[in-house]
Amino acid sequence: MLRTNVLRCLVASACFGLVACQPAAPATTGGAPAAPTSAPAAAAPAANQPATGSGQPIKIGLVTGLSGAYAGLAQGQERGAELAVQDIGSVLGRPLLLIARDDKIDPNEAAKQTEALVQTEQVDLLTGCVSAATTLAVNEVAKRAKVLYLGTCQTNALNDGNKDWSDYSFHMALTPWMNNQMVLPWITQKLGKNIYIFAADYAWGSDNIESITAWLGKQGIPLIGQSRAPLGTKDFTTFIPQIRASSPEVTIVVNAGDDQANFLKQASQFGLSKETKLYSPVVDVPFDKQNGQSNIADTYGGANFYWAIQDQLPSAKKFVDAYRQKFNEMPAAYGSYQYDALKAWAAAVEKAGSLDPRKVETALEGMSFDYSSGQSVIRKCDHQMIHPVHIMKGRAETQGDAGYRDLVTTIAADEKYERTCDQLGLANRA
Repeated sequence: MLRTNVLRCLVASACFGLVACQPAAPATTGGAPAAPTSAPAAAAPAANQPATGSGQPIKIGLVTGLSGAYAGLAQGQERGAELAVQDIGSVLGRPLLLIARDDKIDPNEAAKQTEALVQTEQVDLLTGCVSAATTLAVNEVAKRAKVLYLGTCQTNALNDGNKDWSDYSFHMALTPWMNNQMVLPWITQKLGKNIYIFAADYAWGSDNIESITAWLGKQGIPLIGQSRAPLGTKDFTTFIPQIRASSPEVTIVVNAGDDQANFLKQASQFGLSKETKLYSPVVDVPFDKQNGQSNIADTYGGANFYWAIQDQLPSAKKFVDAYRQKFNEMPAAYGSYQYDALKAWAAAVEKAGSLDPRKVETALEGMSFDYSSGQSVIRKCDHQMIHPVHIMKGRAETQGDAGYRDLVTTIAADEKYERTCDQLGLANRA
C-alpha cells in the first residue's frame, strides 16, 4: 500500500512550529530530568510564506501497520508525520516528501516494503512502526543500506548493542524496560504491591515481563502470578479465573488493540475490574475509543502523550491545537512519537548542514527537545530517547475535550530508569 504526501505548505516562523519557545516543565515525580546539550530548532520560512524549497525533495519513508490490529496507532503515526512535514516546511532549502507503506504488522512484509523504499524510492530517512517485531525487520534493512532509521514503537532491542543497535538506528520511543522502571514505584506506592502480570505472548509482552520482574526482585517484592495469552485471543474467560485466584491488588495488563479491548470488556463483564486495579503499560486514544468508556473507567495506564497534558504543558497544547486544526480530531500518542522524531531529525540535519547519515547521527546524539510531550533527550551511547511517562486514569464518562482519561501524574525523563550503556554492550560509546 503506497500513500504519498507531498507537503509544501505555509509554515509559520520558528516559534510557531508546535514547540514551546520557552517550554514549561510539568509537575513531575520520580527524579529530575536529564540536562543534555540543547539543539536548535529546524529552520523554517518566514511566517505566512510558502516553503521555498527547490530541487529534488528529501524523501522520508514511513513503514507502519496501516492495516491490522494496530491500524489506529499507525494512522496516528502517519498523521503525526504529515503534521511534522507541514510544520518543518523544508530542510536545507529542499521540500520534503513523505512516503507511507503498510507493513501489515508482519516482519516479512515490513522488510519487503523497506527494501522497496530504499531501492526504488531511494529514501533519505526511514521511520515508523507499531510492532516490536516489524521495527527490527525495518532496522535490519536500514543497517545494510546505511540509511538512518528512527523507530517509533516500544522494544527493548533497538538500543541494545548486544542485539539490534547500529550507528544508523535511533529508538524514538520508550523502551518497555524504561517504561516499567519509571511507573512501578508509583504503582506499588499508590495501587498496591501484590502484582499479577497478564501479557500477550509475543516479543513486547516478554519485554514488559522482563522489566517488571527485575524491578520487583530488586525491591524484594514477590510477583504473585503471571500468565500469557496468544496474540489475537478473543475469549479470555479461561484466564480471568486464574487472575482472580491470585487475589492481586494490581493486575498489569500487557496487551493492546483488539486484545486490550476484548480483555477489558470481559474483565468488566465478569467483575474482575472491581476486584483488582488494572494498569496497562500503554494506553492511547485509538485503544480507548475501541475499549469503550465504561470498560476503562477507573483503570490506569501509561502514555508517552495524552491530550489531557495540554493543561500543564505549553508544547502539548500547541501540538494539540495544530493537529486538531489539520485533522479535526485529537492527536494520539503514537502521532506524538512520530511528530517528535521528524522534528528532531530535521533540527539535526539543519545543525549538521548535511543529509550525510553519520553527520546527522552526530547532531542527533545528545539532543534535547520538547516538541509535544515534555522534555526529552536522545542518549548518545545507544541513540535511545529518554522520555517522560504520563500516568492516566480512565474517566467514568467522556466530557468534551477532557477526553477518555485524566492525568494523574507525570514522571520526568531520567536515564536512571534505562539500562546502562555498559549493560547494553555500548560502554565504549558512553
